[in-house]
Amino acid sequence: MFELDNTLLPEPESEQGALKRIVERCNASPTAYENWAPAVKKAGVSSPATRVVPLSTALQLSFLENHPETQEMTENLDQIVQAVEEMGKQYGFPLFIKTSFTSNKHYWDETCCLPSADRETVFKHIAEIVFYQGFSPYPFSSSLLIRQMLETEAAFHAFGNMPVTKEFRFFAGSGKVEGYQPYWPKEAIEDHGPSVEDWEQKLEALSTLDDKDLNQLEKMAKAITSHLEGDWSVDFLKDRHGKWWLIDMAEARISYRNVLGFKTIEKASDLAPGL
Repeated sequence: MFELDNTLLPEPESEQGALKRIVERCNASPTAYENWAPAVKKAGVSSPATRVVPLSTALQLSFLENHPETQEMTENLDQIVQAVEEMGKQYGFPLFIKTSFTSNKHYWDETCCLPSADRETVFKHIAEIVFYQGFSPYPFSSSLLIRQMLETEAAFHAFGNMPVTKEFRFFAGSGKVEGYQPYWPKEAIEDHGPSVEDWEQKLEALSTLDDKDLNQLEKMAKAITSHLEGDWSVDFLKDRHGKWWLIDMAEARISYRNVLGFKTIEKASDLAPGL
């Protein structure tokens, strides 16, 4: 009778080993802020002032699996609160916070919009973001990003108190732009409490770009992705003073693409003769 030689089987992976492998995969992801932010700096494209603070795996596990608090977690939270206090003194509150991967801004007042450096408030906001992140392709983040809150001119609010502003997503790779779309499709807003009755008309006004803005954003997307490999989604926001800011990026393959709202960038070869 055949007997299985157990010496030929791989050793089962320990829980700690599996966790380490997942964390390493997340840290190596091109979508992690730390891996694309240098390209933004090289391109000279404006992005919000950002303080990057370590976010320990232990603290994230405490949110995801209700682990008891340890000295490591306490010290990490102390470090974060101190950084929030310093950013608040410099830029005022509210601040905008996110992990290397997400802000969960659809729950604005409970997640990314941080009103103060109160320890319990900071704890709750990070917990909400990390819990949401736990259901994503990249469940762990090496950092928490603490940012100045850009001054925007909201057309209206949705998802509670989240401002709906002029935002666009460009798809680009290796310095070539494929196309773009308004960040907010109608179906993302209609069932989430828009604050005004004429929100559809206001959203339509937000969803168009004049030639000047289009040319500027195309140049910015080209400049950034020329320093990166692969295909990307590149998100821009216009502040109340008319200035465009790079606010986020991600691998194109995991980014939402609005098929109906997507507009292809015409290449010179696509134009009629003489144009």
